[in-house]
Amino acid sequence: MSYGDRAFKNWRRAVLATFLFSSAAPARAVPPAETAEREDASEFTDGQLIDEVEKGRRLYAEYLRSEVRNAVAQARRELATDPEGARDLLKLVLEKISPAPELDAELRAELRAPLEAALQAAHQQALAAAEKDLRRRQTEAEAQARERVHRELYREEQKVEQLMARFNSLLDEQRFRDAEAVAAIAREVNPGASQLRSAELTARMSGYEADMLAVRDARHKAAVDSLFQVERAHIPTPDEPPILYPDAETWQLLTERRKKFKAVDLTSNSPAETKIVAALEDNTELEFADQPLADVVEYLKERHGIEIQLDNRALADAGLGSDAPITRNLKGVSLRSALRLTLGELDLTYVIRDEVLLITSNTEAENLLSTRVYPVADLVVPVPSLRFGGRGGFGGGVGAGGGAGF
Repeated sequence: MSYGDRAFKNWRRAVLATFLFSSAAPARAVPPAETAEREDASEFTDGQLIDEVEKGRRLYAEYLRSEVRNAVAQARRELATDPEGARDLLKLVLEKISPAPELDAELRAELRAPLEAALQAAHQQALAAAEKDLRRRQTEAEAQARERVHRELYREEQKVEQLMARFNSLLDEQRFRDAEAVAAIAREVNPGASQLRSAELTARMSGYEADMLAVRDARHKAAVDSLFQVERAHIPTPDEPPILYPDAETWQLLTERRKKFKAVDLTSNSPAETKIVAALEDNTELEFADQPLADVVEYLKERHGIEIQLDNRALADAGLGSDAPITRNLKGVSLRSALRLTLGELDLTYVIRDEVLLITSNTEAENLLSTRVYPVADLVVPVPSLRFGGRGGFGGGVGAGGGAGF
């Protein structure tokens, strides 16, 4: 037990003894604890009790002053590092002093004054520390944001450098259109770079110049080739033996006779292709509003029971996909007409190939060759009713293999 605590205990005993000896109240049963304190108090005279009380009060006041000074000193030491802890310590000491009944108003005010001042300083220090911490976090956030921006700029610069390296390579290969596209992509990455716009224009103008040079070279070559053909045309051709052609009536008879071969195709189709050709003549119905092309194809496959496929590579080259929107309302038309009307808006068409109905682009369809076989026997067989004699006549020319000219 500290010296201040012992003084406070003695002071309480002295106050209690004074109260017991000076009280005029009737006798009452005294609890054992009070009896012990009374026995301790009986050891003092009245004057001694008053002195002891005053002494204890002074000691307790000095103890509290010392505790207040220590708390204030400790709080000041902790202000710079832990203002919240210093404020909690001061509040604890202040709560200990405020409700103490043994203190008079003057002493309580004397003890509260340094505590409240230190509390105010701790509060200000806590606010300053909070503001400082806020500024520190803001500074760190700004630094992180700047670092992110720098990283983004660095990545953009790296990407632009790679694109420009590709651009220079394409220029060396004289692939000017591809180089222009790469420069346009680089300009999208960094729109503010004027040199990227200059690179794009350089590739474009170089492409124009290359195209013009190619056209000029082709023009010069075609002019020389044409003049060469003119010179060849100047070579006279002797009419020996003379070429004799049949009259118009013979050609008319031959044309009328060949009309039966107009729709003849000797090519043998597979059963699946034959089914597709027949299905193209069947009636169909279309009622779609912004439906994907793939869904339309699936509907036609189920309705007509034929295999329909998309040429995805040709569609991609044409800038389309299987999700291209289709809006069409048709009734009572053949499947052939419905396909032409629907696909024509997308610059697409269809072909029968490899036992499927293939939907492709017009450009790709032109590259797909289809073999057709037609009868030509009448062109190489002599016509008995025609009477042209002589070597080189019509009958002799056809019978002797001249039919190759027809």
